[in-house]
Amino acid sequence: MAAALSPVGHHGSMSRYYVVALEDLARARVAYERDEPRDLFYRVALALMADAEAGRGQFSVVEGLAVLLQSWNLGYYRRARHPFDQAHYDAITELLSANRTELLELRDRGIETMTDADESTVERLFDSFVEVKRQPARTS
Repeated sequence: MAAALSPVGHHGSMSRYYVVALEDLARARVAYERDEPRDLFYRVALALMADAEAGRGQFSVVEGLAVLLQSWNLGYYRRARHPFDQAHYDAITELLSANRTELLELRDRGIETMTDADESTVERLFDSFVEVKRQPARTS
């Protein structure tokens, strides 16, 4: 039986937010791990980023993140003809650098640990990433 989710707000053009019980998250995680083939790219991206942060490997954190973004958003980048060029890498690098403290504080936490106090930080970070993704490709 599907969980009853109720909308609690609306954020610009984004989808409605829903109150979700911990049990719903647990079921969704099992379904994701069972059904989502892109999980491999997520795990590879995490490994690449961890190696880069530890000074191992030949890829940067941004390149690891690019693996994730390009695999999960391939349709967007194809339709929008938005290349992962140096300007896009630079924008992502700037974003990660500008938000490093908050990202480090949040990265090892599960969604079930988020509180109302975290909401504005998470929304701001999310909006910042969306804005970088939406930046038009630069032409030379």
